Amino acid sequence: RIYHCPKAVTAVGFSRSVPNLLAVGLKDGELLIYDVHDTNPHPTLDTFAKPVAEKHHGTIWETQWVLRDRVMGDQKGEVLVTVSADGRVMQWSILKGLEKVELMRVKRLGREQEMHRGNAKTAFISRQASVMCFDFSAADDSTYLIGTEDGNIHKCSCSYNEQFLNSFTEHSGPVYGTRYSPFTTDVFLSCSADWTMRVWSEELANSMPLQSSSKPVVAAAWSLTSPTMIGSISGNTLSIWDLAIQPMDPIVSIPLTGENKALTCFAFAANGCATVSGDESGVVHVHALQCAEPTETSIAEGIAALKTAISKSDSSTTPL
Repeated sequence: RIYHCPKAVTAVGFSRSVPNLLAVGLKDGELLIYDVHDTNPHPTLDTFAKPVAEKHHGTIWETQWVLRDRVMGDQKGEVLVTVSADGRVMQWSILKGLEKVELMRVKRLGREQEMHRGNAKTAFISRQASVMCFDFSAADDSTYLIGTEDGNIHKCSCSYNEQFLNSFTEHSGPVYGTRYSPFTTDVFLSCSADWTMRVWSEELANSMPLQSSSKPVVAAAWSLTSPTMIGSISGNTLSIWDLAIQPMDPIVSIPLTGENKALTCFAFAANGCATVSGDESGVVHVHALQCAEPTETSIAEGIAALKTAISKSDSSTTPL
């Protein structure tokens, strides 16, 4: 089935609790909800008729359906969250025709905070910043990370819409992706236009830079079966990393397309035995991986190896 949208599609995401619902974010900031069970080619819900103040007015860079245990407004269970170039983080209710709650209006760090990059435990907001990506914590469903165009990662709370809990400022270019580890709640991953990925530990107050090329890292993801395995795409190349085997270099890098066709998105299969990558020409590449069923012992050993690798890293330097 093919859905034709009025503008370029910049973000998509399926609901986990109602898998037939597909959220679609557009380049002009409009949000659409499709029911893929319905043969009607038009969206079930959309923001076309809403006033500008009630929707995004910049590109929607990411959509996620987030499972939340706590009550927020009239929401319980799964909610839809979006981030945009307009600097806003929005939560949407689909029960009343896509009504929004603004979780955060993100501003750039002021000059005083920039002079203390990485040291401030609490950073206050000044000037707008484009939000490129986000991820919610599995340990606390009111806490989430956002990555911004100015290279900062901010830890935020749904309880505060004008204050960051913490800021991580080692990247020197736009942050394209950030993801919490599925195995340990104090570790997260980020990727950036500055040619690097970073693996961060809040517990150790340190980050590990990873670089395999001189091109932006546009997407990165954790394996769902190994705590030390990461996949990333940069230019036309897919790289697989295992931080327990060789922390500073990928264990394999494969050019998937010609030099003029860059990769744009990446994910691991849920069983960890395949990767899926998309490129700018519309081709989807699927590759099989050797994998083993994770055990409690292998996961515990992997978490220990991951934290050891981070603790030995010098966060102030880059590999190349």
